[in-house]
Amino acid sequence: MKTAVSLLAILFSFASYTQEAIRPGDEINIKKDVRIVSGVKIDLTPVHAWFRNRNGERPLKHWKQLQVFKIEQAGPSDLCTVKTEDGGFTKMVILNLPANVKTYFGEISRKQAAIAQLKTQIDHDEPIVNREDAVAPTGASGDASYPGYVNSQRVQANLDMVALNEKKQALAKLESELDVLKNRTDLVTVFAMFSGRKYGDDPIWDCGVLVSQ
Repeated sequence: MKTAVSLLAILFSFASYTQEAIRPGDEINIKKDVRIVSGVKIDLTPVHAWFRNRNGERPLKHWKQLQVFKIEQAGPSDLCTVKTEDGGFTKMVILNLPANVKTYFGEISRKQAAIAQLKTQIDHDEPIVNREDAVAPTGASGDASYPGYVNSQRVQANLDMVALNEKKQALAKLESELDVLKNRTDLVTVFAMFSGRKYGDDPIWDCGVLVSQ
């Protein structure tokens, strides 16, 4: 649990490559975003500033804002499905994909696996627990040794029901966390430029190597 919380904290703290939602009264800290592409330094700070208010002519028009929806194939360069500025979806190879994007999708995968595991456990346990609850006696009479047996059956049935409900609560919490995470599109928003090259049929884009921000 501590690991999951720390990963979420890391994800939510990363705003290096994203457009942040600025509200009135917020402290605005405009950081420099300088990257190196093919040995050339490029300052993307004006691009971030333009996306905040969209006033005037857009600088560095060849740098596009993309949203990574899926990493199809990870590696030194990543084949991704992305949403482009015009709202369409396409596949592209992205060089220097920010580490926080990969961390984000790793956390998505971990939560999905944990959800699937809990659902399997619940599907297995629920009919057994319900049957156990139905047949466990609720009272005793006759043999003096019988009440102890009845009580132990009922206690076990109650404990198993509690354990089942705890799994359901954990499942609901994970599903809620996953839903929140999937709505954090700012965590998968990147700036990249077309390199002019292709890998097979897929265009190669480059986020550049971050120098400062």
